[in-house]
Amino acid sequence: MRCARVLLMISVLYVDDEPGLLEIGRIFLERGGQFSVDIVTSAPAALTLLTTKNYDAIVSDYQMPGMDGIEFLKNVRNSGNTIPFILFTGRGREEIVIQAINSGADFYLQKGGEPVAQFAELTHKIKIAVERKRADNALKQNEYRLKTLVSFYQMTSGPLKDMMIFAVEQAVEITASSIGYLAFVSDDESLLTMYAWSSLAMKECYICEKPIEYPLNTTGLWGEAVRQRRPIITNDYAAENPLKKGYPKGHVPIIRHMNIPVFDGTRIVMVAGVGNKTSDYDDVDVHELSVLMNGLWNVIKERRAEEELVKRNEELRVAYVQIAASEEELRSQYEQLAQSERQIRESEGKYRTLVENVIDIIYRADSEGTIIFVTPSILPLIGYDNIDEIIGHPITSFWADPEKRDDLIARMKEKGFVKDYEVIILKRDGTGIPVSISSHFYYDDTGRIVGVEGIIHDITDRKKAEEELRKSEERYRNVVEDQSEFISRFLPDGTHVFVNEAYCRYFGLKREEILGHRFRPKIPTDDQERLKQFFASLTPDHPVDNIEHRIIMPDGNIRWQRWSDRAIFAPSGTIAEYQSVGQDITERKLAENQIRSAFEQLTASEEELKRQYDALTESERALRLSENRLLMAQDIGHIGYWEYSFETGKIWGSAESLHIYGFPSVSGSYPIADIEACVEDRERVQQAFADFITGRKEYDIKITVNPHDGSSQRVVHSIARLEKDAKGNPFRVVGVIQDITERKQMEIAARESEEKYRSSIDAFPDVISVVDREFKVILANTSLLTWLRRLGQSDDIIGKPILEAFPFLSPSVLDEYRTVFLKGTIMVTEESSPVGDAEIVTETRKIPIKAHGDVVAVIAVIRDITEHKQGEEFTQKTPHQLSTLPSKR
Repeated sequence: MRCARVLLMISVLYVDDEPGLLEIGRIFLERGGQFSVDIVTSAPAALTLLTTKNYDAIVSDYQMPGMDGIEFLKNVRNSGNTIPFILFTGRGREEIVIQAINSGADFYLQKGGEPVAQFAELTHKIKIAVERKRADNALKQNEYRLKTLVSFYQMTSGPLKDMMIFAVEQAVEITASSIGYLAFVSDDESLLTMYAWSSLAMKECYICEKPIEYPLNTTGLWGEAVRQRRPIITNDYAAENPLKKGYPKGHVPIIRHMNIPVFDGTRIVMVAGVGNKTSDYDDVDVHELSVLMNGLWNVIKERRAEEELVKRNEELRVAYVQIAASEEELRSQYEQLAQSERQIRESEGKYRTLVENVIDIIYRADSEGTIIFVTPSILPLIGYDNIDEIIGHPITSFWADPEKRDDLIARMKEKGFVKDYEVIILKRDGTGIPVSISSHFYYDDTGRIVGVEGIIHDITDRKKAEEELRKSEERYRNVVEDQSEFISRFLPDGTHVFVNEAYCRYFGLKREEILGHRFRPKIPTDDQERLKQFFASLTPDHPVDNIEHRIIMPDGNIRWQRWSDRAIFAPSGTIAEYQSVGQDITERKLAENQIRSAFEQLTASEEELKRQYDALTESERALRLSENRLLMAQDIGHIGYWEYSFETGKIWGSAESLHIYGFPSVSGSYPIADIEACVEDRERVQQAFADFITGRKEYDIKITVNPHDGSSQRVVHSIARLEKDAKGNPFRVVGVIQDITERKQMEIAARESEEKYRSSIDAFPDVISVVDREFKVILANTSLLTWLRRLGQSDDIIGKPILEAFPFLSPSVLDEYRTVFLKGTIMVTEESSPVGDAEIVTETRKIPIKAHGDVVAVIAVIRDITEHKQGEEFTQKTPHQLSTLPSKR
């Protein structure tokens, strides 16, 4: 959790008779990862679904067949369900809006307009309604807890049995249980005395009618809270357990059970338990029951202290009454009087010892608020040397806010007493000390109020502890919940003891569905053995390692994850639990495969082009060697032969050459004008022929041809030789042509493939480079260049050796690349490198690119995991804080 709040996953029931709109709404709401949406096409179906599943909010259309949105809303409200309800409809009439609000709708939202803005507004309304509902529930829970604690204080003057029974009933209600009990623990913690049972337990279990004593060593599971000195939860009481010792005869059956010890300092004084909740008990139930019972014990302690004080006062009063007996009786009973006086002195001595050594402060003030008595324990608290400096002074002169005295008196007049009324009292040097005051009026023999007396308790340590606890919990929760990685802690049997919000959100589960359960995601069969061997490899000498594997999500999709797992060992050497930090790497895996595939396709295309080019070169060389070879090449490679006669002005062509130009595939002669009519860039070709005739250039040209028969445009490669007569005059030109259309198309496709490949890696967020067999960088994406600039490094790396391009890397990186080129397998490494004044940690995946079975290049996908490693180090250093961090509901 950040300094702001983090919302839990919100479950939404979306009702509309238009399936298409339902699907669009679900896609939009769920794309942010904060909503889980179920959709139905009718209100009756939605009402049926609400009987089997709970939701955080309902979104409903108005106009639907069978039952419209208003009737649906009324049915929901009439069932007692106060779930947030949003009417989302195309109808915009004012009377519908009024009817919806009067029927209990939280918001009314009209369809239409721009979809993105419309659904964004719907998302906002849902969040507001759910947050408001959750805040209301939390407030009610706090009010209920406060009301219960106030009730305890109000019952202090009544029988202890009544207060204990009331506490048990409240414990049953606050934990949603069926039965409950409360037992006192003896001073040596060897005996449990059952004191109170809930009403249902009293009806179904006859042994509940009077207290029953149980030696601790004879108790089963319910005694573990004392033996282990911690709360004990048993959510499957029927399961085999060596700690169980059976029910007493006539005991009510138990399905689930939870009990807690109540401490007074380091001693356990009570055990409180509840049972048969319809769902599993969890840490929240432990917290609620602990707060309730600790409050009860504080009331009992104060009650006992007051009873002891009253008892002592009564003893003194009786003694003084005896002294005030008739004088004649005192004379005749002189020895008895002497004995009585000795008893009085002993009683006063005991009382004085109690007063002088009590830790809390006992005080008495008259009706004007003047202090007339106070125990010496006040002196070190407020820095005075003598009681006489305090006696006779107004009590408000020692209060930081004297006006609160009026509020204290008003509360006492209303209830007759106050409990734990908090104020700040001033030390001699003016500094404030937080205290709680429990006071009541005292009366004379006529029943007239003559003053106030009570107990003052220093709560400085408690206030500091509360503040430190609040800051500590906030600090550790902020750190853990702000992690985007999944964080969990689990026992060797798979039972989870901690998960953060990111973990729950990823698996689509609530904390209570994971904590205390053996939650294990489904693993593909091919990965199971490897995962088993991975956990078996964690030892005290090698407690931490990383693994990448697949999981099968609840919807059947397969995702990739990367986990850093740490085994935590007990002193005996056995594994006590595991601590894991993970992340989803599916997109990265897919991108790596796409990049590798694209690069291999590009490499294959280049190889094919090279092969064809070499073949063409060889063919052209053969053509130049001899005319016979030209004819052979014509038969084998579809190469045409042609001759031009200066005498006739015609071109004779072989069947293949005429076919290329779109003429009938029969050798023969055609006027040169007919041939030139098929040439697209005629002037360029005529100039090349003229330069050839005059001897300025060789005739070696590529020509774009629009065939005579209207077939697809072609690209041909033509070369020629000039022949002369005995006098040196040219009389004929002989040449060959070859259709290279397919090769040209492949060259274009290769360029497009390379451009697409470059675009894809530039769009990839991780930094990527490609290294050839000479260990030089031949390609880098935009993310890599940006990252280098951010680190203050040069981005001029293309064509440079690896260590020159990345000077912060260790020379051992070259050995890693050699291994990948040699073995042809993926290698994943982590490097810690100094860059300027900082230390960065990178993870590099070196992926081999193969052509014809050989590794021709290596793609390096580099991720800066510095913050991730810092998060791992933090969670490894704070296992205790993680284990004690309370889960959010």
